[in-house]
Amino acid sequence: MQNIYGLIISFLFIAVLMVISSILYKKKVIGIEGSRKFIHIGVSNWWIFVVFMFNSIWVAMILPIVFIMFNTYSYKKQLIVSMERKDNHSLGTIYYPIALFILVVLSYTVINPILAAIGVFILGYGDGLASLFGIKYGIKKVYKHKTWVGSMTMFIISFVIAFICLLVLTSINESFIYAFIIALAATLIELFSPKGLDNLNVPLGVTLIAYILMIV
Repeated sequence: MQNIYGLIISFLFIAVLMVISSILYKKKVIGIEGSRKFIHIGVSNWWIFVVFMFNSIWVAMILPIVFIMFNTYSYKKQLIVSMERKDNHSLGTIYYPIALFILVVLSYTVINPILAAIGVFILGYGDGLASLFGIKYGIKKVYKHKTWVGSMTMFIISFVIAFICLLVLTSINESFIYAFIIALAATLIELFSPKGLDNLNVPLGVTLIAYILMIV
């Protein structure tokens, strides 16, 4: 029953995020980019359910699969305005659940879910806040439309997330060194990833690097 409860709570959690985001957008409390990043950051917290509420890979895979299909439909029909980009050229909303699906599979077969959590939370908080800070405060560009402010935000948030997660698995000294490497890699991956593809490249790339660091 724990898996069923976890699945129900997961869907309710995502639904609440979408409703709140839409309300805030319609009330003009936040703009379209703010509403997108609200969902982007919020959804990453679903990984907490994966770690603590699911013990079945088959149940844990259900939500990502559902949202791969839902987000694909929304992308084509612009169903959830607060979730899609206006230019309609980015597949980021589809790549996001695909990344979650892959990480769920890996977490139940190959890697520690805590390592996958690094990738998921860096995608959510690191990439999400980097975009918001870059748009609001960024002036000087570092590469194409990416700003120094955004990249520095990505690095700092990524370092903090990686360091905290790694403390569960290794010593403080190793956590610090590994977190620095992971944060640098996450920043570079995000910087050079094509539009929307960072939602796939960042979590998978970061998780792979964290896994390699822990086994060498």
